[in-house]
Amino acid sequence: MNFPSAIVHLLSTAMFLIGALLTIPQWAQAQTKLRASFAGTTGYHLPIWVQKQEGLDKKYGLDMEILLIAGGSRIIQTLLSGELLLTHSGASTVARAGIAGADLTMIATAMNQVNWRIVARKEIREVKDLLGKKIAIASRGGSSELGLQLAFKKWNLDFNRVTLLSLGSSPTRMAALREGVVDATVFAYPELIIATNEGFPTIADLRPYADLTDTSVVITRPTLEKQRPLLKRFLQGYVEAIARIKLNPESAYRALSRYTGVTDRAALEETRRFYADSFASVPRTEMTGWRNLIATLGKSENEMARFLDMSLLDELQREGFFERIGK
Repeated sequence: MNFPSAIVHLLSTAMFLIGALLTIPQWAQAQTKLRASFAGTTGYHLPIWVQKQEGLDKKYGLDMEILLIAGGSRIIQTLLSGELLLTHSGASTVARAGIAGADLTMIATAMNQVNWRIVARKEIREVKDLLGKKIAIASRGGSSELGLQLAFKKWNLDFNRVTLLSLGSSPTRMAALREGVVDATVFAYPELIIATNEGFPTIADLRPYADLTDTSVVITRPTLEKQRPLLKRFLQGYVEAIARIKLNPESAYRALSRYTGVTDRAALEETRRFYADSFASVPRTEMTGWRNLIATLGKSENEMARFLDMSLLDELQREGFFERIGK
């Protein structure tokens, strides 16, 4: 039987299109929406920024929306309400909420050390000058407060002799420092560079005194039980974002500029280099920092075990994912 050439052409085109569709990866055919939050504008959140900015969500079949939500209690409330699938925030927030009864767990950790520096007004030259002064922190109970608390203990200074003001975001704390509302605050990169350029001295680095688990990927435990494949795809993009930060500076520059507003090339590179050295290629929660954190809260490792779950990272490791990304 002879078919008209037009029909033959249509059939050939249809077969070609069907074949093309069959070769498209599954993640490219349908993308799952995922809403997440990050807790501030420090470079701690660079992995999730790069993941979104560079399309690594879509590469693994996700359509991510990431929102800035500051304040530990607000973050936890939004997560528990179901408005977010996950949040990128401090481990101390998770631990405190968990002690209070929230059913949360961490599935990855970007920052396994507190990286705050104390930045002060020019008349404050050393840490003992902070006694009797006002210090702005991001939030009560967060890594900035815990870091200061541990450092003051190591310095044999009475932490009760400073007044802490919970002022939220870095820009707000910077404004308070400029206007003399506070005498000092804590910053990480890139805000640390901005403060230095404005003439505010760094009088202490909290890193030697505060070996604490910090910025992590946080979910509810029911989410882990019901959404393992989706969360695994998220972690694939997250791990690849960390690799991009280390190996592809331009990826980091684009994300930093978008989410922090910093455009100076030297500041972008200094910030990128710091975090490239700080982030582990495999973002596991290191147990030393976790034990130190929960000890400050008066809890044992066994009591807090349910708030850590590295099983998805374990699966990716068994599958050789980390080795493939690192090449």
